[in-house]
Amino acid sequence: MKLFVRIFTLAILFCWTMWSCSKDHLTSDPEAVNSLTFSTGIDTVKFDTVFTAQGSATQIVKIFNNNSQKISFSSIDLGGGDASSYLLNINGRAANSLTDVILEAGDSLYVFIKVNISPNATTSPFIVADSINFRLNGNVEKLYLQAYGQNAHYISTANINKDTTWNADLPIVVMNDILLPTNTKLNIAKGAKVYFHGNTHLLINGTLNALGDSLSRIQMTTDRLDDPYNTIAGSWGGLTFGAMSSSNILQYTSIKNAQIAIADTSNTSVSSNYKLTLNSCEIYNCSNAGMDAVNSNIYLYNSLIYNNNYNISIAGGNYNLLYNTIAAYSNNLLGHNNPCVAVTNNSTALNLIVKNSIIYGENATISNELSFDTQLANAQVSLTNSLLKMSTTPTYVMASNLILNVDPLFTTVNNDRAIYDFHLQNNSPALQKALYDNAVLIDYQGNLRSTTTPTIGAFE
Repeated sequence: MKLFVRIFTLAILFCWTMWSCSKDHLTSDPEAVNSLTFSTGIDTVKFDTVFTAQGSATQIVKIFNNNSQKISFSSIDLGGGDASSYLLNINGRAANSLTDVILEAGDSLYVFIKVNISPNATTSPFIVADSINFRLNGNVEKLYLQAYGQNAHYISTANINKDTTWNADLPIVVMNDILLPTNTKLNIAKGAKVYFHGNTHLLINGTLNALGDSLSRIQMTTDRLDDPYNTIAGSWGGLTFGAMSSSNILQYTSIKNAQIAIADTSNTSVSSNYKLTLNSCEIYNCSNAGMDAVNSNIYLYNSLIYNNNYNISIAGGNYNLLYNTIAAYSNNLLGHNNPCVAVTNNSTALNLIVKNSIIYGENATISNELSFDTQLANAQVSLTNSLLKMSTTPTYVMASNLILNVDPLFTTVNNDRAIYDFHLQNNSPALQKALYDNAVLIDYQGNLRSTTTPTIGAFE
């Protein structure tokens, strides 16, 4: 029995030794390249659109040696060499080419990839392609690289000192806080795409005219276009309106991923004219608020404001909200933990009109999506022909023809994938329940509204 045990043990040790020697042996098999796999699962690494003269985010790829023996790459290199727009870091070494790279059996190595694209004369996005070549035993395995370059106008001045127009021929990239002084106008052309870097704000003491149309909306968001950064709330500052700003108009403009998309907290005295008019605007995924206003004078109509920390926060001033959809749902981007519209106390009188609008959120713990401060003084509030999630109506509120605490039945609410379509289903309680108002004859998309039985919300 002891002899058997000895023989068995020796056999195991022999097999182990042979297996270890096999692993330590450097294969010369030309077919070994076929046992390489990439963590991407495919043979192409794709970058989102990259602005020229700005570096991309870093992509990480892991290369696995699935051979039973270790391998030696004669070289790992970029096809475009040092002239390539791509930059590599191979297993901790910043180099676009390395030779004699050993990879043990069953082991892996990391390649970190960035792209920095030089400007050219092209206005449309253009493809920048290359490949990483893994040369092994006379064969080559390629990992393809693909990015879309986009030229842009870069704004890095501190002030806009004269009337200026930002056109739509190329994206606008705002690199730092920029001030629009008093008595100065900034016009943003229809179809323009404005991207803000880092914590950047547009500070408006003059007048902003962002004049999109139903076919060519203006877009404002972060300059991080790569996933997941292009969906992170609070990626840039927002639009801040100062005490002397006046007669601002935003129409057919979409603002997303800001901290506060629209901020007017200067608490200046209210004039008889609207300080800010928003028509057919979309504001969403803002970390603090879609709109934060103190003692302002704002006309908001035909607009879609949704899934911000606070959609709207107001304190004192004059506000006319007509034909809007204001909604909030929790998803993996942002939680719905505050009322859609929060009206708080201010020493200045409040005049608030909500007409033909939807204010609704999906959170059982929030019973008033239109919430009023219990100590609110000097308030005149009119709520007319609107669908509201609201359990408490203060005594100073004049209310008529309200639909309360009923799901508006939006077409699509997919919180898992953060996909929303705020058109109404055919059996929505808000259909044909608005009160005709000749001040607004079309809806968010530019469609004609019914002159007899229009529909509540941004969409007819």
